[in-house]
Amino acid sequence: MDEGVNAGRDAGRPGGGGRAKRPRDGTGGRGGATASWLATARRPEIVRRSLRVAAVVGTILVAINYLDRLVAGGLSSFDGLKMATTYLVPYCVSTYAAVETVRRGR
Repeated sequence: MDEGVNAGRDAGRPGGGGRAKRPRDGTGGRGGATASWLATARRPEIVRRSLRVAAVVGTILVAINYLDRLVAGGLSSFDGLKMATTYLVPYCVSTYAAVETVRRGR
């Protein structure tokens, strides 16, 4: 009869039982979490840092993936779209990491 590692750890605490109570406001306990996440992501210092990371990492990735075609002059318009996406991915990853770090108070 294994009930898990954390079973009953909060049993003696008020409102215990191991599960957090969620508000009954239809937000699932998140409230304005998405709005505050986006507000944090738009902070100027986070945007600047993410743009720098995207510029460096994106340029390295574009060079790895497209330099041969760029030098040969054989890029299509679809390659241009893929190159833009190559810059977008490190921007998003850097922004996500920065926002989560700020929100967790590290």
